[in-house]
Amino acid sequence: MQFAAFIILTGVILVRPQELFIEILGWPIYNLAILANLVISFLLLLPQLSWTSIKSRPTTALVFGIFIAIILSQMWQRDLDALQTCADDFSRVILYYLLLTGTVTTTGRLRSLM
Repeated sequence: MQFAAFIILTGVILVRPQELFIEILGWPIYNLAILANLVISFLLLLPQLSWTSIKSRPTTALVFGIFIAIILSQMWQRDLDALQTCADDFSRVILYYLLLTGTVTTTGRLRSLM
């Protein structure tokens, strides 16, 4: 169930149905898809947010480090509008990454995703 929802989310990202069908232009389809994935896969995400998990996964630490760098960069420039936009955009990247690492746990699933 969780992997199927993640495949649908990936399809929404790649296909971008809002650009194919003018009738649904402006609908928050990506937000709904990622929210549904978060609800379904919540228990897979929690262990990834522990300090020991972050220390043992350098890529996850890097992703969170980039997020901190984005926030500090915008704060340094005192551009609060850009700070909010960048933090919102990159938080979606973080959520997608955590869903990816939480649901794609076998080589078979990785092959299916590819």
